Amino acid sequence: YYTCYTFLNAHDFTAANSIYYRKYAANVPGSVCLPFAPDATKSGVFRSYKTSDASHVTLQPVATPEAAKPYFFYPSKDVMLTSVTQQTVDAVTGSEALSDENMYGTYAGMSLPSESGSAAYGMASSAFNYNGKRYPAGTFVKFSSGAWLNPFRAYLLLSGSGAKAAVM
Repeated sequence: YYTCYTFLNAHDFTAANSIYYRKYAANVPGSVCLPFAPDATKSGVFRSYKTSDASHVTLQPVATPEAAKPYFFYPSKDVMLTSVTQQTVDAVTGSEALSDENMYGTYAGMSLPSESGSAAYGMASSAFNYNGKRYPAGTFVKFSSGAWLNPFRAYLLLSGSGAKAAVM
């Protein structure tokens, strides 16, 4: 699977092994949602959504990541996500969002929703400047309405207070 292409397949198929050709850099967190279950790795930690309130988002570690589930991935060294286990990859015929609680993932590039009363949060894919301060790639941010999300990524969609989720 390549990071810049939408993933569609008309039928379930069995893969002997799988590779996601996106290199995660050591200590730069990112999001991920894959059509296969990546091997649990000693090269980082997968985290899923647990809870949130007006000022905090809590994520929980996941020991065994699953296919079609959105995660934030915290790599401890440079790594690509793979699976050497034979597994069935389910058919994907559209660009619907895959969800787990308030966390969503997609296999297709998309503009983030601009739903009334909700805000999308995720990991910045590149370094950026804001109010005179430099933030590195992997910073947890509130996305602007309509921001672009690449395929195989994940985001949080939180409703309510509109507070900035700056603490995780």
